[in-house]
Parts: sequence; C-alpha cells; structure tokens
Amino acid sequence: MKILTAIYNNQLVLAINSSKNKKYLCPICKSVVILKRGTEKISHFAHSKNNDCPNLGEHETDEHLTGKINLFKFINNNSTKIECFITKINQKPDLINNKIAFEFQCSPITKKRLLERINGYKSLGIHSLWILGQNYRKKFSSKNTTKFFYYSFNIGFYILFLHNSGYVEIRYNCLEINGIINYQSKMIYSFKELLSFIKSRQALLQYNNNLRQINYLLRNFRKNMILGNKTILNLQNDFYLKGHNIDGAPLVCNEKYFSYPIFDNKFFLWKIICLNNIEDGINSEYLFKTLFKFTFPLIENINIFYKHEFKTFINILVNENIIKIESNIIHLLKDPIWFKDYLDRENIQNKKDL
Repeated sequence: MKILTAIYNNQLVLAINSSKNKKYLCPICKSVVILKRGTEKISHFAHSKNNDCPNLGEHETDEHLTGKINLFKFINNNSTKIECFITKINQKPDLINNKIAFEFQCSPITKKRLLERINGYKSLGIHSLWILGQNYRKKFSSKNTTKFFYYSFNIGFYILFLHNSGYVEIRYNCLEINGIINYQSKMIYSFKELLSFIKSRQALLQYNNNLRQINYLLRNFRKNMILGNKTILNLQNDFYLKGHNIDGAPLVCNEKYFSYPIFDNKFFLWKIICLNNIEDGINSEYLFKTLFKFTFPLIENINIFYKHEFKTFINILVNENIIKIESNIIHLLKDPIWFKDYLDRENIQNKKDL
C-alpha cells in the first residue's frame, strides 16, 4: 500500500519533497516506512509486508495518488492535510482542510457506502466534497456517476471532475432532456475560484427539445423488449395489464421535455409510468410515493425536486382535461390516447406536426 506522507523529525512531509536515506515514520502507526521514488511512478512511502496499520486500506492507483497531489496544489493552503486518518469514524479522507474533507473518487463505490462515508463526516461537522476521476467522466450519464450530483441555486445541479493536468472541471446547469444530460462546463484552477463560481449567480443556458430523441427512446424500449431486457419486460407486463404498450406513450408525455438529472436518465419513462398508474379515485400522495424511491447522497431534501416535477406533470394533465383533483383524489376525466407502438405514435405525431 502506498502513502503520500510520513513523519520526519516530528514534521509531516510529502514523499515528493523527501529524499532517501532518512528515517521516516508512518503518521498513524509510527512504524518505519520506506521512501520509494522513480521516473515512472509517483513518489510514495511504503510499509513493510504484513503490517496491520489502519493506514493500509484498499490498493490505490497511480491516478488516485497523483490526483491527491494535484488536489493539494489545487487547494493551495498550508493547513491542508493529506491522508489524515480520523479515528472516531474510522475514515481517511484524501485531504482535509478547515472542516472540508476532499475525496478524489476513482474506483466504484456503492450508494450505500457513499452515504455511510458522508454521514461519518457529518457526525463530526465535516462537509465532504467529492471530485471524480476519469472513468466517471467517461461514463457521465451512468447511475454510478450521477449519484455524485450537488445542487446550488446559482448554478443548478453540478458535478466535479479532476483532470490529469490538475484542474477541476465543473459541469453545471445539468438537465436531462429525453434521456440525455445536457450541461455547461468550466475549467477551475483553484479551490478559491471554485467557491467563488458556486456562490455567484451564473448565466444559465436554455436547452432545446429534440422530438427525434423521444422517438429513439421509444424504439429503444421496443428493442429492449425483443432482446429480453428484464427491467423493460417487467414494466411492460404492468402496462399489458392496463392494455397499454410502453412504446405507445400518449403525446402528452412530450410536454415538459426537460427535467432535473435525478431520474437516472429516465424522466420520459417516468412520465409514461405515471400515466399508466393513474386510476380514477387514486390518492395523489399515494401515487407520488409509489413513483419516487430515488436517493442522492449529496443533495439534501431531494424530495422537494421530485414533488416539483410530479406537481408539474399533474398540472399538465389537468390543463389537458385528462384528470381533475379534488381533496388529493385524482379523477380520470378521459383516457389519454395510447398508441399500438412507437411506429403508430410516430405517424400520428408527424401528421399532427403537418
């Protein structure tokens, strides 16, 4: 296991600033560690084999080690500590400064484990800032990445990536449009600049709808059914019980084409499921609870956003005279037109556009 810091003459030193033939001690277990330097690998300290120091956790990649050094420079504050083990919560943030724990996440982590680590820091009054590596950036729209979204009134939903050259890319004003997350981005070169950007009101772009993307999504639903996708097949079974096809969604689903990126890129699908679950006499609060079971560890009060989207779509259905609501009870005024499949829907939509 590689570590980046050690104690020399009662002072904490970085491996990149150290020289060989000196006695270095592990900051945690105080055992002797060896400085290793090379032309291809980042400078680091290493324990002897069979050491049971709590500083020895999972194997870290060179990207992770280099990233921690880059973040140290990015924060640019002498009080920043690297790999400081916090005994009370048995956690070791990559860096910590002024009650902010900086985590450079390169490897996969479950939502459950992520939440445990966030809550561990919170229990000590520490805010955690999660910055992602290259694999996450390459899979930007995947569930593994989107669980790291933050929200700010000034810049909307945002997420952070650390590039190999040391700057942080912030993707902000993130909105899902028919299955694709659109965003603006800016390169940030210091933590001070990052804080200033998040705290300042930014000019946010307006995104355009793309009906072709809706048609693509519906075709993809049909394709997944043919290929035996279990998730889509299970959903389709629910639709069959109501006499509907998942790829024959009513045209009212085209309304409100953009949404917060908190639906696992399935905002359009969610609207179809919502319509399929609406029955005359159903309680709107009960319907809401059956539809929303998402969690986002880094966003507090996430239900506020879901309730807003739910209310917006319900109001669209009211305005289209599909439903009316009295004392939280939904009354079905007319069945929205469901199509046989995406081809039937596409033909009707094309005729309507003419």
